[in-house]
Amino acid sequence: MDLEEDKSYLPMIIGLVFVGALVIGGGVLLTKQNNETATTTDTTTNTTAQTQETTTQEPPTNTQQEVEIVYTDGTYSSTGSYLSPAGSEEVLVTVTLENDVITDVNVEPQATNPTSVFMQNNFADGIKDVIVGKNIDDVEYPGNINGSSLTGKGFIDAIELIKADALV
Repeated sequence: MDLEEDKSYLPMIIGLVFVGALVIGGGVLLTKQNNETATTTDTTTNTTAQTQETTTQEPPTNTQQEVEIVYTDGTYSSTGSYLSPAGSEEVLVTVTLENDVITDVNVEPQATNPTSVFMQNNFADGIKDVIVGKNIDDVEYPGNINGSSLTGKGFIDAIELIKADALV
């Protein structure tokens, strides 16, 4: 009877040995693939470096002159819109430009939802520190300002409309 009990463990032992072999074999395969990837990456890097050196040695062929966009100095206002969890919201943005640089900015909440109004006020309190002194063409989505991340989308919408209005 003891022999029959010992034989009942035999399939389990064979299964464990098989699983162990798969795990070890898989680890070796992954290590080999990682080494091949590293070699490929090194080759790519060297090729890129050689290409960059060749490119910098050639004389520039582009003779076009860059056109400078100039905006008319003044104060401009526009309403930007964005989608919040409460629905569509708007924000009024007023910007003063001098030599294409923002010298002043004011954001007035236009939201209808109380939470959105709160968030727009937070945004308005912090946007000046981020935007004033920048060229209007360099203004991008400001991200999270004082906990408000969605108002920035409406702000950028308004800035794009202001840029269109201020073009010479």
